[in-house]
Amino acid sequence: MRDTRTVLVHRNGNSLADFCSPGGAKACSPGRQPGDEEQKQNPAPEGRKWPFCGVCFRPSGAGFAEISESWGLRPRLHASAPPGLNPSRHLLWAVLVAAFSFLLASPVEVTSEPPDHLTIGEGLPGNEIQFLRERQDGAIWIGTLTGLGLFRNGKCAIIVKKSQVWDVLPAGEGQHWVGTGHGVLRAGKKQSEPALKGYSIAPLVQVNDKKIWAVVKEAKGQKSFVAECKGKEWTPVKALEGERAKDLFRTTDGRLWISIEGNGILEVPSSDATDQAVRHLEGREVTAFQEDDQGRIWCGTWGYGLHVLEKAQWTRHLPREKSAILDIDVDSRGDIWVATSAHGLWRQDGKNWVNDLKEERGINLVEPTSNGRVWISNQARGGLRYWDGKVWRQALPGPLPMRCLLETKSGDIWVGGVLDGVHILRK
Repeated sequence: MRDTRTVLVHRNGNSLADFCSPGGAKACSPGRQPGDEEQKQNPAPEGRKWPFCGVCFRPSGAGFAEISESWGLRPRLHASAPPGLNPSRHLLWAVLVAAFSFLLASPVEVTSEPPDHLTIGEGLPGNEIQFLRERQDGAIWIGTLTGLGLFRNGKCAIIVKKSQVWDVLPAGEGQHWVGTGHGVLRAGKKQSEPALKGYSIAPLVQVNDKKIWAVVKEAKGQKSFVAECKGKEWTPVKALEGERAKDLFRTTDGRLWISIEGNGILEVPSSDATDQAVRHLEGREVTAFQEDDQGRIWCGTWGYGLHVLEKAQWTRHLPREKSAILDIDVDSRGDIWVATSAHGLWRQDGKNWVNDLKEERGINLVEPTSNGRVWISNQARGGLRYWDGKVWRQALPGPLPMRCLLETKSGDIWVGGVLDGVHILRK
């Protein structure tokens, strides 16, 4: 799903055909380039051209290493006290001012305290965050374009260096499989040589107790396939050879779903029954997948709206939606949220669909949390906002968009930025 062809805008103003990185959270709309008018409405910092895909906001690659430096990105700092202010003498005054400001706050509010902010200065392997994942012990995996970090006890240990990291999965015996831009490797006390060299690996899916599947994509070509690992050896899944796999999902009942480039999605009963695969939505470009709490399967497409499989019957929703559906999520109430590449956000209000933020065009991140909030980010405004059931409220300012969001077991919100590291919103 991640390697959809698109047009990227290089920072020198030229167009650059390339692939979007396969480890990001969303798919992008094939062939779409931000137009001149859109770039005027959503200018990059300091008037520069956005060096990202116009839909999924992944960096273009060429000249990318200089972007952070040329934009002068720095960690956010806590504001210092005004000159001459003695906190001990003016504590009561400060409390009164804060209370008065709270009462006068507008419907869109900024968090009163700056969130914690982690960058390479705090030990991250990179500032271009691809994914955030929590382990059972509370440690946080941080995947970046330049390595894999593990954050625990207030410190970040770099597990994999100088690699594009798309995914991580436990491998037993204190080791982990790591999907990178140049193969898959086992990382632990010692790091193995990568298998499937020259290929980009994502996602990694535990299909049963003894077997792992992964989507394998040629780093500089069109070839892609599904591979499996039994023990330590990786081999192609023979029954699926010839299928150009884009993404891979496992539903709660153990079924495997593989989206295929330009030809729908395959349903595989189990990893041992690949000969019984069934193709759904034939001829359609499936760009998003979600299983809801009722066991229904939702698939978003590029140009053909939203489809849901319930009781062996497909039903089409949003038939007029012609842009790419980038993500589908389910909130704590069971309502469906749909992010698009050009028409904002669709949300299900009971049985009706409401189109929100249409004027902001593409939504590259939508993520519900257990407290009922739904968080979003996009290029039009950058930063991070959440829906509280009535209005959108701002949690992080722009202009840079966010790529991924994680709600930890403790209730904290970790947010991965496109270029500016990890932001932590404490509970």
